[in-house]
Amino acid sequence: MDPHTEPTPRGVSFALLPPPFAEAIEGAARALERRTKDTPAYPDLWNRMGLYFAAIGALDEAESCFARALAINPRFLGALENRAWTAIAAGDEPAWRRFEGGAELVRLHPGVRHHLQLFATARFEAPERALFMASMPPQGRYEAAHFLDRLWLLASLGRTHEANFLVGDASCTDPALRGAFATAGLPGEAPAAETVAWERWRAAYAFNPQLSEVSAHTARWCQNEGELRDGRALVDWALVTSLDLPSFWVNLALHHEAAGESSRSLPCLERAVASNPQHRRARKELALWLAGHGQGREAIVQFEILRDVAPNYADVRFHLGLLYHERGDLDRAATELTAALAANPRFTRAALNLARVRYEQGRWAEARAGFERVLVDGAETCELRIALAEAHDRLDEQLEAEACFLRAAEIDPSDTTLLRTRADWFERRGRNDEARTDRARLDDLLRHHSLDEAA
Repeated sequence: MDPHTEPTPRGVSFALLPPPFAEAIEGAARALERRTKDTPAYPDLWNRMGLYFAAIGALDEAESCFARALAINPRFLGALENRAWTAIAAGDEPAWRRFEGGAELVRLHPGVRHHLQLFATARFEAPERALFMASMPPQGRYEAAHFLDRLWLLASLGRTHEANFLVGDASCTDPALRGAFATAGLPGEAPAAETVAWERWRAAYAFNPQLSEVSAHTARWCQNEGELRDGRALVDWALVTSLDLPSFWVNLALHHEAAGESSRSLPCLERAVASNPQHRRARKELALWLAGHGQGREAIVQFEILRDVAPNYADVRFHLGLLYHERGDLDRAATELTAALAANPRFTRAALNLARVRYEQGRWAEARAGFERVLVDGAETCELRIALAEAHDRLDEQLEAEACFLRAAEIDPSDTTLLRTRADWFERRGRNDEARTDRARLDDLLRHHSLDEAA
């Protein structure tokens, strides 16, 4: 007979609650909201915004964000999964049944489909049946979600001693997991505290491992704001709601970097890559760290490995293009930036840097087209207008060049690059009086800057 006799729960709660750092989560959500206004064409941002809404239980708003992410990129399977999950979490059985019987379900990975069907069974039928379904062998990359699903079901059915055994089994092989579950209060020392801890964990996981992004990105916000203690705890919460060890080591490395402990960041990133050499984010962050610490050659090696693993990863092709550009290899830089745009046609930064490379290659018409494309994306800056003016000048389109200089002056009339570049252009056009005016103003601005720095 099982010595651990536990009462059968009266009802299963499907509440949604983020980890216990409400102020930090609200601050991170507001920062993310500003980013969606600045760059509304990025589907990743809308998907993340939806996760923040979901974490606080605002499921209607979450569903709208996931739908917007899919409208921008219909192939965004993470947003598709989240939209289906939202229907289940909201108790909208007809919406789930429509999704289940439609063509979109089969677009998802088999492990993801099983995970969603487990949640639907627990929500609309019986958690006991879902627990039986959870005994199926996990499928591929969703293995961690299967484990967490089983934990959620055991805790919801009041079988917390079995859930504790699972936590112990998972934690015994990695101290990081043991420490992370301890941060969440699991296993608890007292029955009452343990019950509260399990309910908090269940509400934070909520049958959606993507919700761990709320903790991870809030941890990043805390690091930027100097709230390192809360940020470190949120790194652990991201782990206990995802079991994603490579991402944990990356998040921990970013925490050390924010704390000024760069010497501890590199071992964490190397451990992240060692724990899963195919993990794209781990290798990308290692490459970015190397690039940011003057190890460009080593960074290129890491990015090239990642390019071979994931040739359509736009960020990788973009950063590889920047590194090639930095070392003067313009042809390779153009190839990588073109590939980044092919993978993500809305990648404005890639379009801007490709236009700069084309300008340096002397391909003025392509540079002009690239700069104009960035303007169409709504990323107008003084610097961009100056670059477009120079491209028009090279193509002997002087009226268009002058119009760009005028617009740049409207954006920032005291920009030193604008005054220097426009003065040179005036001299080439024989407009010496206007050139002298700009140079006099430039000298005055530089003099004031020098006095300010001296003060």
